[in-house]
Amino acid sequence: MKVIATLLSVFLAAPVGAQGLLLPAGYQVDLIEVIIEPQPYSEEIWMILQVVAPRLAQDVDPAAAQLDMELLCNLWGAPRVAEADTEIDQIVVHLMDHFVTRGEQNSAATQYFASFSLRGTTCIWEDF
Repeated sequence: MKVIATLLSVFLAAPVGAQGLLLPAGYQVDLIEVIIEPQPYSEEIWMILQVVAPRLAQDVDPAAAQLDMELLCNLWGAPRVAEADTEIDQIVVHLMDHFVTRGEQNSAATQYFASFSLRGTTCIWEDF
């Protein structure tokens, strides 16, 4: 947690939604789309951050990607929840090596998903 707090202090200076963010694991990401999505079998509202990292398939360790998704949630998700017109129950970070439309299958894409709840303004990882 201390590492995340330190990293956040470095990255919070960047404007929310900044393109071309270089993450601690050494790869670049772009926030492509933010989707506010009501869940069909519950009353929950999810915020989906669709993030593209072109080098994800080549040289990103899944454990590093998990830490980076938490950072992205705190950097790009949490501030947007505060600005949302509706109450957000969960933030999902969808990290992919090339853009995949939400809900579509693409076996050629490397994709990671992480779900977070908010405690105050801090993202807390939740198991799907």
